[in-house]
Amino acid sequence: MDDLARFGRSHRTGVAVAAAILVVLIVVIMLILTGDDRAASGSTPDASVPTPAASSPLPSSSGLDPLRSPSSLPTPSPSKAPTPTAGSALAICCVVIDWITETTARITWTASDHATGQVEYGTSPAYGSTTTLEPSYQWATHIQLISGLLPGTQYHVRAHSVDRAGNEAYGDDQTFSTLAASPPPPGACFGSCLGGDTLANTTVGPSGQRVGYSFRATGSQISTIRVYWQGGSGYGGGDGGTFEASIRNDASGQPGRTVAGAATFPGGTAAGRLIMFSTPVSVTKGTLYWALFRNTSPSPSRNYTSANATLQRPTLVPRQPRQTDREYIVGYFDSSGSWTERAGYTAIIDIGYADDSHSGQGYMEFWVHPGQHAEIGGSHRVRENLSNPISRAVRTLAARIERVSGSGPLTIALYSDATLIADGTVSASVVARSPVGTDGGLTWAIVELPAPVTLPAGPATLVLTAPSGTTYSTFGIRKGGLFGYTAGATYFAYGSGQYSTDGSSSWNDFNDLANGSDVQFYLR
Repeated sequence: MDDLARFGRSHRTGVAVAAAILVVLIVVIMLILTGDDRAASGSTPDASVPTPAASSPLPSSSGLDPLRSPSSLPTPSPSKAPTPTAGSALAICCVVIDWITETTARITWTASDHATGQVEYGTSPAYGSTTTLEPSYQWATHIQLISGLLPGTQYHVRAHSVDRAGNEAYGDDQTFSTLAASPPPPGACFGSCLGGDTLANTTVGPSGQRVGYSFRATGSQISTIRVYWQGGSGYGGGDGGTFEASIRNDASGQPGRTVAGAATFPGGTAAGRLIMFSTPVSVTKGTLYWALFRNTSPSPSRNYTSANATLQRPTLVPRQPRQTDREYIVGYFDSSGSWTERAGYTAIIDIGYADDSHSGQGYMEFWVHPGQHAEIGGSHRVRENLSNPISRAVRTLAARIERVSGSGPLTIALYSDATLIADGTVSASVVARSPVGTDGGLTWAIVELPAPVTLPAGPATLVLTAPSGTTYSTFGIRKGGLFGYTAGATYFAYGSGQYSTDGSSSWNDFNDLANGSDVQFYLR
């Protein structure tokens, strides 16, 4: 009887299970017949599409004209996915335009497969400009920064991706407007605002040296720093070493013992070595700090790399036009713990904050070899092409030059488009003579106008000339944009330097880089 009872219960259970299965099969058949493929294919998103951990950097207001805080900016809603083109399986969706400032915007989108990433942009649907191509096929989600935009201007943008099979996809044309520029504070330095003659290195490790860079915090949480690290003969040895970067307090003009946060990174040559902190480092805005670099290799005398900085000879007071003499200092502790500040050095560093703002000094190369100086005199001229983002009052015109020969004055002239706004001369007697091609000897030639003049927003030019029979010389300083340094926050984003040898009939770019170098100049 017990066995029969068990059989009866088991039989009833089996019937119930079979009935349930039959119901499910009927539902599936009905879904297929009605064209709904959810039961067959599933709707789980592609888990292999990565989300980038960090966004592209944006400029901050450190030392230059201020930018509005991104925290107050609107974030547009993502766009719907476009219909793929015929014969292509690739599509772009979820385009977001955010972190819009006076001169920058960030574009984020997702492709339907891992693909390259680039943005077309311009003031019309014809675009005309592109961001730097991300050429790998590692990502489906892309983040691209557009910089150097004009304030208060509408722009068109379109995302573009190509997968490994060569299939292309374009996002829809979208528009956004940059914010109107804020008035510059009185005395703000407009220009490259940096003097330098050459690169100079400090080894990190061989003699127990620890190298420090000072900076003033412009945000509250540091997420990254970027530095110019140089290896190879004369700069490094062995495998380049391994390093620790720590953020420290200022202790009477040198790195203190309090460590706010630290990160490790490899040695070897990297003009834009990016160091990422696993947890953002909390700092107090407006306070002076140090980034201290320590070689952690077991054999630092054999495995080491150099920290590169800019060098100006002679050392001036103030050291640079746009910063206090306590900012961007370079120094080192020797093996005994004694601190030495390197005279004339200015740190090359980009400090990135958790809110995507940046500050630092991002000029990194110089045009100083014999035969590469740009001469000023007679038909030889130098200029900085400007795109002035906002009307400003100007009282001072300055350029850093050296005198090669002759006694005629240097003329510095400021034009708004083709209209002369102001000019003035600098006597040859106040400009030091220096052999062409040597490091050092350049002087800030300064014109103080009798009264401020208004430089309107829009195209402008600063031109340096001298009479025939007199020769001055200068050279360009290279921007670090190709190596990840942030436009506007670490180098001048509103111009580029050129020289002419035929009386302005034709112009050549410094360093043979269009928009890649500036004249050493400033306006106040």
